[in-house]
Amino acid sequence: MLISAEKPEACNAENLLDLGAITGKLMVRNWHAGDRFWPAHTKAPKKVKELLQEKHVTGDERKLWPVIVSGDEIVWVRGFPTPARLQPRQSVKNVIAIREAPLGTS
Repeated sequence: MLISAEKPEACNAENLLDLGAITGKLMVRNWHAGDRFWPAHTKAPKKVKELLQEKHVTGDERKLWPVIVSGDEIVWVRGFPTPARLQPRQSVKNVIAIREAPLGTS
């Protein structure tokens, strides 16, 4: 996974985070039972388990599904848009772009 502090024009806006809206350090980890995430375009937070069920993610793949947290808040889950409140507005210049890279590359 690559995290860049630039705003690449080619990057999907749903994988961008407003650096000014992030309150703590970012950490990549696997999701945990009970984790909740509020993807953009939804009315309320949902359990990550439910989101993965909707995507039909099962078994070992589910166990290793990555999330990015800032403090206690999940700010990114693979395959889901970042929370609307964390997506950068047009005038924001300091942006974090999240892109996945195949294993073994950088």
